[in-house]
Order: sequence, then structure tokens, then C-alpha cells
Amino acid sequence: MIREVHTSHPKKQSPERTGEFTGRPQGDEGETTLVRTRRYREPVTGVRRIVYMILAGFFFILGVIGAILPVIPTTPFLLLTSFFLIRISPRLNDSLVKAPLVGPILLDWQQRRGVRPAVKIQAIVIVMCVVGSSLFFTPLPAFAKGILALLAVIGIGVILRIPTLSSDEVS
Repeated sequence: MIREVHTSHPKKQSPERTGEFTGRPQGDEGETTLVRTRRYREPVTGVRRIVYMILAGFFFILGVIGAILPVIPTTPFLLLTSFFLIRISPRLNDSLVKAPLVGPILLDWQQRRGVRPAVKIQAIVIVMCVVGSSLFFTPLPAFAKGILALLAVIGIGVILRIPTLSSDEVS
């Protein structure tokens, strides 16, 4: 969330030190500054908490299945898991973010709202290799192969729609 702040006495501070984005000065009246703020979220309680727990578990299971079966994309499901965990238990979300396999991907998303290009390329290559070998080497009926190919295309489409971090954001 970005909000506009107007000060009556302009100050010269570096954006790196204050964490603020400076706007355009308005002469003697002061300076307009854009400040990035984090909204604190109240923990979810009651029935909604139970629903969020179930959804977090469901999306986590789908993410794990997606790590095993490349037809199902893993990253979107882990992002959804993190979305629900933040609202029911930040401690559980921190544990998920600290996991060596999925933690860096979730951290990139939470801090920079995107994934690294290498992660996207790796996901697409894995989907193509596994689905391609499944289509070529298994004796599935043509109908099943068509469904498998369609699911792979949908999975790759989902992967491509996730925002990609630029090289400046990665370093």
C-alpha cells in the first residue's frame, strides 16, 4: 500500500535512509512524499480460521502433488498456502518460508511480488520433459493423452502468468 504524505516543512533525506519514495516538491508549501506502508492484518478467528486452515492444507497438498506430478503447477499452490497461513498463523508461514526447497520462492514473492526467471524456466522445462515422456512412452489412450497435454498447457500458462522479477530485483 502506498499513501501520500504532505509535510509543511520540506526535509531533505535520502530515500535509502527513510524507506520513502519522494514525490514532487510543491514550493514553499512543503513536499509531497509517497511512503510505502505495511498494513497489519488482524488474525482470522472463528469459522473463518477453520476454513483458512482447511484451504491452506488443501493448497499445500496440491503443491506437494505438483512437485511430484509436473502436470500440476507447484508455485501457485504454495503461494496460496502462504496467503492463508499468514492470516491464520504467521509462525507456520515463517516455517514454510524457511523450508530450503520452497522458501526462496515464497520469500521472493512476499518481498518482491514475483519469481526469478530461472524458477519459471525450470518449472516449464520439468513440465515439458515429464509430460512429453509420459505422452511418448506410456500406452495411454488418445483421449487421456489429450487431457494430459491440455493440463500441461494450462500449467505452463499459469507459470507464465506469474510476474517475473527483473535482473535488478534479483540481485
